[in-house]
Amino acid sequence: MDDKRGLEKNAVGFWSLLGQSVALIAPLGAVAATLTGSAAFALASLPLAYLVAIFGVLTWINVPYQFSKKIANAGGFYTFALRGMGPRYGLVTGLLYLFSYFNVITNAIIFTGGVFIPSILSEFLGISLPSWFWIIFLIIFLSSFTILAYLGIKPSLKYSFITSLIEISLLIWLAITIIIKVGPHNTLAPFTPIAPGGWIAVFEGMILGFGLH
Repeated sequence: MDDKRGLEKNAVGFWSLLGQSVALIAPLGAVAATLTGSAAFALASLPLAYLVAIFGVLTWINVPYQFSKKIANAGGFYTFALRGMGPRYGLVTGLLYLFSYFNVITNAIIFTGGVFIPSILSEFLGISLPSWFWIIFLIIFLSSFTILAYLGIKPSLKYSFITSLIEISLLIWLAITIIIKVGPHNTLAPFTPIAPGGWIAVFEGMILGFGLH
């Protein structure tokens, strides 16, 4: 492969790819956004809904895993479709993939800058931000990862790994804090279909729960 078209040797390793994978899932952001939507349907059976969702995701993830054993390429799903069904389907898959990430970025900016941060500051500190605050957040957000992309893959992956560690640490800390605070009220009831609607509510919560996995 032409060096100009490929990655620098040893530029990417296991830990950097692990950090990139965790950052792509964005577990902390998903807890703030996806988890609340899933809870609206699964209610008290939310833990059961997410337990079922884990098995669903593990089943699905086997598909790209099997492809990756045959086709190793940074193009991901684009390359799988290209090699499997031809250039036309590869192009469509690539465009859909690109469009999906565009939606992820815009959704993250609007939700974080327009809803999450203003709500947290207002609820806990009594600070009211102007309605146009999300525009400032947009500029900072886009500028930061544009600079990282310009600096190269190593700084980007290092940033992803560090922020992923912070996310996971915060989630573990929050989980332990909630369990300790609830204390003797912790039971196995949430792992049963006790929510109104039974298994229907569980599966509805499971569908939205896929976003966190």
